[in-house]
Amino acid sequence: MTSRGTAEFWQQYHALPAEVRAAAREAYRKFALNPAHPGLQLERLLCDSRAWSVRVSRNYRAVARRYGDDWLWFWVGTHDQFDRRFPR
Repeated sequence: MTSRGTAEFWQQYHALPAEVRAAAREAYRKFALNPAHPGLQLERLLCDSRAWSVRVSRNYRAVARRYGDDWLWFWVGTHDQFDRRFPR
């Protein structure tokens, strides 16, 4: 499995508060060990069959597109932003 972020993802990541960046690093550690880790609440998005979201923290999520065994992270933000950008 490979996993990488887009330039836009990294811009969003670096704009997050420090404690959220730390939570994102911990979520990524869990993801790298086991993408199906229950704490990540991995969910496929209905609006994009290749896109999956994971829980970063109580108030933040990250989204990646899956291409076989490759994951491309392209978005991270608050749950409110998530709900507006990725309608269910």
